[in-house]
Amino acid sequence: MGIMVIGIWYWCTDQVIVQRALAAKNVTHAKAGTILAGYLKLLPMYLIIIPGMISRVLFPDEVACVDPEVCKEVCGTEVGCSNIAYSKLVLELMPIGVRGLMVAVMMAALMSSLTSIFNSGSTIFTMDIWRRIRRHATNTELMIVGRVFIVVLLAISILWIPIVQSSQSGQLFIYIQSLQSYFAPPIFICFVMGVAWRRVNEKGAFWGLVCGCAMGVTRMILDIIYPAPPCGEPETRPPIVYKVHYLYYNCMVAVVSCVVTTVISLLTEEPPAERVIGTTYSTRGYTSSSKEEIREDNRDDAEEMTPMNVKDVKEVIDDISDTPEKSLPKWRQGIYWFCGYNPAERQSLPDSDEMIRSIAEKPRWRKFVLINMILVTGVAFFLMGLYW
Repeated sequence: MGIMVIGIWYWCTDQVIVQRALAAKNVTHAKAGTILAGYLKLLPMYLIIIPGMISRVLFPDEVACVDPEVCKEVCGTEVGCSNIAYSKLVLELMPIGVRGLMVAVMMAALMSSLTSIFNSGSTIFTMDIWRRIRRHATNTELMIVGRVFIVVLLAISILWIPIVQSSQSGQLFIYIQSLQSYFAPPIFICFVMGVAWRRVNEKGAFWGLVCGCAMGVTRMILDIIYPAPPCGEPETRPPIVYKVHYLYYNCMVAVVSCVVTTVISLLTEEPPAERVIGTTYSTRGYTSSSKEEIREDNRDDAEEMTPMNVKDVKEVIDDISDTPEKSLPKWRQGIYWFCGYNPAERQSLPDSDEMIRSIAEKPRWRKFVLINMILVTGVAFFLMGLYW
């Protein structure tokens, strides 16, 4: 149950994954890319878990070390060296040419994941937070703020490394899963209830997120303050930490978030019908005579959230373009250079009509994608039953 919550949160709502679907050419491409990811997700059992087991058997004194002093000497941490299992297998068994290729592959995969995470974090901060602080921010300002925020994320990531090394017995995968378990449930509940039940409103979703995240932060702080003791030493952690597995705690957070969201939504005003048409399961494909009225309301909301109207932005761009770069202060020239922005280059705003994409699908490819969806789902259920 807890794994299901994490899976739906990550693969259906996480910005790192969703941004790939949003970048698709059309709906069919988005579906096909998702199904291809599902096929690839069947491989970790044979590409990650089994090689890790092999590495543990081949290098019992290093990968499977138990003595804290030995582990400290092997991998620099006293709580375990399981994180070096895959790299140890590659560096010790593969020939020189293939070894370098595999190291390059691992580094490329790491950089791809980091860039996706930093890009997603920067997008969320810039578009959802900074635009509310400065409603008339120009595209140049948003770009600079986004890149500066990435630098801040890098600094926080580097400072967080010692905590990662000492948490969850030094096992990086378990640490990631536990951290996701603390914060995924409220987001999972917010999205699922928002799609499944039209009575959910903004206040209910907000307080459900707040209560769920508060419980997650509490458990995360307890895990940091009370790390797992080494093998052979008595247990000194609070019962809520060592008796309640993080996946069980995951379910508890999900239940609390669901209850809070439901209660607050029922006690507050119901959202207007025109706001939920086409956004919930019960109103999918709904059409009414008030379509133009709904579209006008959405246009008003978009104009309210737009940093500046097109005319103002074009005037700002013209002013910046006409200003010689040499007349700018040195510190501003340095910021522009660091962010890759050249004020001498004229910027063009995309036409809003060009950004609209049809959601219509060709019947042939729609059936092809549907068949593959059924196949990958069937294979996934078969493997679950086989290894249960």
